[in-house]
Amino acid sequence: MSTLSKRTITGTVAIALLATTVLVAALAAQAQDAGRPASDRRGTSTDGRFQIVMRDGVRADTFLLDTQEGKVWQQTQITDVEGQPTVWMFMERIDSKADYSRLLAK
Repeated sequence: MSTLSKRTITGTVAIALLATTVLVAALAAQAQDAGRPASDRRGTSTDGRFQIVMRDGVRADTFLLDTQEGKVWQQTQITDVEGQPTVWMFMERIDSKADYSRLLAK
C-alpha cells in the first residue's frame, strides 16, 4: 500500500469517527430532551415565582402560574371594551367537594 493511500484511509477513518461522535452526541441530547416537559425543551425558565405557560403555540391557551400560591390566570382579550385590552383573568380552582360547594354558594 502506498503512502498516499494510507493517508487517504487515515483521513477517511478520522472523518468517520468525528461524524460518529457528533451523531452520538446529538442522539444523547435528544434523548435527554425526551424526558423533559415541553416548556423546558423550548427554553422556558422554570425559575421564579410566576411562569407564563403556553400550550404548543396555541395563544388562546396562555396561562400565568403562581408557583408559590398555586393560583392560575388565563390570558383573555376583552372584546366589548374600547381597545380590546388583553388581561389576566383569575381562574377558580376546584380541588375538592368543599371547593365546589363554596363556588356554588357564591
